[in-house]
Amino acid sequence: MASTLLGFTTSGNVGIGGLEDYYNETLNGVDGKEYGYVNDDSNYEIKVKEAADGNTLVSTIDANLQSITENKIAEFNNAMKDGQNEGAKNIGVIMMNPNTGEVLAMATNRTYSLQNPWNLDTLRYLSADESAKAIHQAERIELKKYYDTDTIDAMTEEAWNAALSEHYTEDQLSNIRNTAQLNQVWNNFCISSTYEPGSTAKPFTVAAGLDSGTLTGNETYYCDGGETISGHHISCIKRAGHGVETIQQSLENSCNDALMQMSYAIGPANFSRYQHIFNFGLKTNIDLPGEAATIMHKKENIGPVELATISFGQSFQITPIRLAATVSSLINGGTLITPHFGVAIESSDGETVKALEYSNGRKILDGKISETVRYILEQVVEEGSGRNAAVEGYRIGGKTATSQTLPRSANRYISSFLGFAPANDPKVLALCIIHDPQGIYYGGTIAAPVVRSIFENILPYLGVDKSDEKPYNQT
Repeated sequence: MASTLLGFTTSGNVGIGGLEDYYNETLNGVDGKEYGYVNDDSNYEIKVKEAADGNTLVSTIDANLQSITENKIAEFNNAMKDGQNEGAKNIGVIMMNPNTGEVLAMATNRTYSLQNPWNLDTLRYLSADESAKAIHQAERIELKKYYDTDTIDAMTEEAWNAALSEHYTEDQLSNIRNTAQLNQVWNNFCISSTYEPGSTAKPFTVAAGLDSGTLTGNETYYCDGGETISGHHISCIKRAGHGVETIQQSLENSCNDALMQMSYAIGPANFSRYQHIFNFGLKTNIDLPGEAATIMHKKENIGPVELATISFGQSFQITPIRLAATVSSLINGGTLITPHFGVAIESSDGETVKALEYSNGRKILDGKISETVRYILEQVVEEGSGRNAAVEGYRIGGKTATSQTLPRSANRYISSFLGFAPANDPKVLALCIIHDPQGIYYGGTIAAPVVRSIFENILPYLGVDKSDEKPYNQT
């Protein structure tokens, strides 16, 4: 359980991956030493440097929530498998408290034994393409120790293999290749991989418009199936068009056309400014190693096509943890949070050495706008594309997404759903991402039910009460 979160140690007690890696110096003790020397009086003296135990990390991980999350991922992936595939390429779920940034659970479909992390059986999780890419990259890194880039780029496959054989034995090459593939299994893609978030980014477009004053909230848009911009036709999810829609209905229906029309009013300068306000361009600084940087457009590079596609979550890339952290700020009243696992450092005898603190509390969005966004996202689950995330008796808010990976011609998708509960006063947020699902790929159809099944189990455990109230009316 929680293998990618915890990480493991080498025989030299060096942390590899996860919290073992990030907090390695904290968790490691100091070896004791005994040594002798001859003093000024020619007497032999023995000195002893006592060993010191390492400290303990108190974390936010809830074993019950982590177990439930991992089991639901496994159930979904097993149901997707058939005789010809191993299910989705990647499945990841992040669960956190949107008010504090405490990450309660984080899991992927790639697990391994912390007692035997080098077990090559786990390579079954990798596709042939992933394995080949990992091996090629590792071999290239080794060749760069002996050859310049131009020489490597000019190598034929035969020359490549000959160069490797010149400097490495077969056993060494086997170890390099196996480790490269194992790194992909150990990898926590919730923090180390970027993707186009798709429609889960649409609430940010609405929030940016409302907060900047470029949208009033009373607008209506006519969706005729898409927009033609600078000679490019960009389609809505419903090619026949949704017709006339309010801002709320455009999110309920996940209408790209309406979002593009909003982007014209918001403009590139505001989009760029609010991407910075929402911290889209920055790492979250979560206390795990290997967090990837985001890939955003500079303001001067946001042309008409980029402006339109940004509005519905394409043409830029963020990490899942970045999305979860920023959505938390969007729904918690507008307050910035830092996702984290560490709570405190304790000594080996249980005394608190240090309470860990994070840069939470900066206001990035007006509270009334945050309330409006929560209301709209509750309607997405009540009336719109997020219906499959509804849990009887609970007020759930959320947003579905289905985005294509690059190249678009490959027809591969990332399906996701981001949900929170209770919608009027969020206590927990969950993001589920399914990379390259087999068969049906719509986020509302496959990712939303995963979050629903998790919420059905965890909301009573977290003490979230059922409510007979209907979604509150906006005034």
